[in-house]
Amino acid sequence: MYTLTELATISGVEPQKLRLWKTRYDFPKALPIREHSKYTEKELIRLVNVSILLTQGWRISKALNLAPEELRERATDLSSSSMAKFRFAAVINGLIRHIFDYDQLSFVRLYQSARSRISMAEMLTEIDFPLLQRISLLWRNEKVKNMHQRFLSELLMKSYAADIYRRLLTQSSDEDAIILYSGDGTYSRLFMYFSAVYLMTKKRSVILLGESLSYREISKSDLQDRYMIGFDDMQQIDRDNLVCIDTRTRTSSLHLPLLLDQILADCFGS
Repeated sequence: MYTLTELATISGVEPQKLRLWKTRYDFPKALPIREHSKYTEKELIRLVNVSILLTQGWRISKALNLAPEELRERATDLSSSSMAKFRFAAVINGLIRHIFDYDQLSFVRLYQSARSRISMAEMLTEIDFPLLQRISLLWRNEKVKNMHQRFLSELLMKSYAADIYRRLLTQSSDEDAIILYSGDGTYSRLFMYFSAVYLMTKKRSVILLGESLSYREISKSDLQDRYMIGFDDMQQIDRDNLVCIDTRTRTSSLHLPLLLDQILADCFGS
């Protein structure tokens, strides 16, 4: 069950607009619970589909008159074609709907359609990270299932891994590369992969060491003097050449690109 605020977080529709729709159209339709209004996952998906149509110029009254299957089909068609008009919100909502449906093929097709139309840097900041923000906030509050979070994470990490490999072939040198590693956990790995691609789009070389590592292990290697970014390293170490990012905090989940930009500015002057 979801609250109105949580519906707004997932769909991207402002809470005050949802309250207006609820008064005027009885949408989204709440369950008859006295204390607080609660909404089902079915109603959430309906809201996501409606929001996709609205980003393409539909009127709310017209969208609500569509039968459920027609609403779904039109939302699918519009989210797939919306990149031509740079409707990022429609693409994000389309991806969210596919996550809740566990529709891997549709997710990959829509994601790749978006990826083919814009740069990777724009993809990361305009689609991927806003998508991660919505899902991670709700997952931390146990409002989306662990399966949804893992479904999204695995698909994104496969895409990032392929992109990293392609970029490594053109990386000029590992001499000044930033070392990335992570502790245990799906989000640790996902944020590490996201950061690797993000840094590479900024023309920074990276070395990806992988997961289930700590600085204490790495410090015994020849890499100890390199600049490092660790994700969820439980053994906090105070060193000038090490930044530890805790992906469980709101700061990291909401502002990771800004954190990475700050690291580049402070440590590399870029």
